[in-house]
Amino acid sequence: MLIQRKFRRVEIEMKGKIKTISLAICFALIAFVALVYINSRVVGNDDSVETVVAVKNIAHNTEITKQNINDYFRVEKVSSSLVTDKTLKSLDGLVGKYVSADVIYENAPVNSQMFSSKKDVIESFKNPVRLSFNVGSFSDAVCGRIRSGDIIDIYGVSTSKSQDILKNAYVENVYDSSGSKIDNSDLTTSATAFTVVIESGDENKLLEMIKNSKVVITKVK
Repeated sequence: MLIQRKFRRVEIEMKGKIKTISLAICFALIAFVALVYINSRVVGNDDSVETVVAVKNIAHNTEITKQNINDYFRVEKVSSSLVTDKTLKSLDGLVGKYVSADVIYENAPVNSQMFSSKKDVIESFKNPVRLSFNVGSFSDAVCGRIRSGDIIDIYGVSTSKSQDILKNAYVENVYDSSGSKIDNSDLTTSATAFTVVIESGDENKLLEMIKNSKVVITKVK
């Protein structure tokens, strides 16, 4: 009788342990299935898109070259909510472009409307010619802030006759007062001399303005 009671007690204890283990296994399976489901939902809802973004702030009229393109841009995944049909997906075609935006901000997705091409501007002239000149003071050229890639209007101001205007000249290069070329990344040196691209036939007008007038420059874009 005593032996039967012991066997009965052991049987009850074993059933309890088996029940506990079974419940633990069930909870573990439920937790595993839940984690798999959540993970599949997260992966399934990944709406990120590989996009070109700016590594740092990039100034207006900065030229993109083979040497600096990787210093300015990288490709990374961003939310699709930040992407438009103009957003760039790769660095292809950026070399040779100029930044036409006022600034491209660090980490911002980059789109095609932020750039212009020197080739596109120059090709707008039927017969482009180049001419260099200087102004009397940096204050006559937007405080020396004109840079390569800018579009400018050139004024000939004279007290003896009406004001002459040469519109939409393309600035190819700029120089300081010593004749040294100024890079677009240099935002402090004042530009007082310029090489511009203008339409053939306008060079005589510009030379006349330089000879007989005070030359003043305004920036169009």
